Amino acid sequence: MGLGEGEEKNSSSYQIFVVEETGKKKIIATATLILEKKFIRGCGLAGHVEDVVVDESVRGQKLGLR
Repeated sequence: MGLGEGEEKNSSSYQIFVVEETGKKKIIATATLILEKKFIRGCGLAGHVEDVVVDESVRGQKLGLR
Protein backbone atom coordinates (compact mmCIF):
# COMPACT_ATOMS: atom_id res chain seq x y z
CA MET A 1 0.00 0.00 0.00
CA GLY A 2 1.59 3.24 -1.08
CA LEU A 3 1.53 6.41 0.95
CA GLY A 4 0.44 9.66 -0.64
CA GLU A 5 2.35 12.91 -0.42
CA GLY A 6 2.35 14.19 3.15
CA GLU A 7 1.12 10.90 4.64
CA GLU A 8 3.06 9.09 7.32
CA LYS A 9 2.86 5.44 8.23
CA ASN A 10 1.59 5.22 11.80
CA SER A 11 2.83 2.03 13.42
CA SER A 12 -0.30 1.78 15.59
CA SER A 13 -2.39 1.60 12.40
CA TYR A 14 -0.77 -1.68 11.33
CA GLN A 15 -0.98 -4.69 13.64
CA ILE A 16 0.41 -8.11 12.81
CA PHE A 17 -1.03 -11.16 14.54
CA VAL A 18 0.85 -14.44 14.81
CA VAL A 19 -0.53 -17.76 16.12
CA GLU A 20 2.10 -20.17 17.37
CA GLU A 21 1.76 -23.83 18.25
CA THR A 22 3.82 -23.52 21.41
CA GLY A 23 4.58 -27.21 21.88
CA LYS A 24 6.28 -27.35 18.50
CA LYS A 25 7.41 -23.69 18.41
CA LYS A 26 5.83 -23.44 14.97
CA ILE A 27 3.96 -20.48 13.49
CA ILE A 28 0.62 -21.78 12.24
CA ALA A 29 -1.17 -18.56 11.25
CA THR A 30 -0.61 -14.86 10.59
CA ALA A 31 -2.79 -11.87 9.68
CA THR A 32 -2.52 -8.10 9.38
CA LEU A 33 -5.06 -5.62 10.76
CA ILE A 34 -5.00 -2.14 9.24
CA LEU A 35 -6.89 0.63 11.03
CA GLU A 36 -7.72 3.88 9.29
CA LYS A 37 -9.82 6.94 10.04
CA LYS A 38 -12.81 7.44 7.76
CA PHE A 39 -14.33 10.88 7.15
CA ILE A 40 -17.64 9.23 6.24
CA ARG A 41 -17.74 7.78 9.77
CA GLY A 42 -16.98 11.09 11.50
CA CYS A 43 -13.26 10.27 11.59
CA GLY A 44 -14.06 6.99 13.32
CA LEU A 45 -11.88 3.94 12.77
CA ALA A 46 -12.46 1.27 10.15
CA GLY A 47 -10.49 -1.97 10.16
CA HIS A 48 -9.32 -4.16 7.29
CA VAL A 49 -8.02 -7.70 7.79
CA GLU A 50 -5.44 -8.63 5.16
CA ASP A 51 -2.66 -11.09 4.43
CA VAL A 52 -4.27 -14.02 6.27
CA VAL A 53 -2.17 -17.19 6.04
CA VAL A 54 -2.97 -20.47 7.81
CA ASP A 55 -0.80 -23.59 7.77
CA GLU A 56 -2.39 -26.47 5.86
CA SER A 57 -2.20 -28.76 8.90
CA VAL A 58 -4.66 -26.60 10.90
CA ARG A 59 -7.00 -25.27 8.20
CA GLY A 60 -10.68 -25.91 8.87
CA GLN A 61 -10.17 -26.13 12.66
CA LYS A 62 -11.94 -22.79 13.29
CA LEU A 63 -8.93 -20.99 14.77
CA GLY A 64 -10.46 -17.60 13.94
CA LEU A 65 -13.69 -18.03 15.90
CA ARG A 66 -14.26 -16.09 19.10
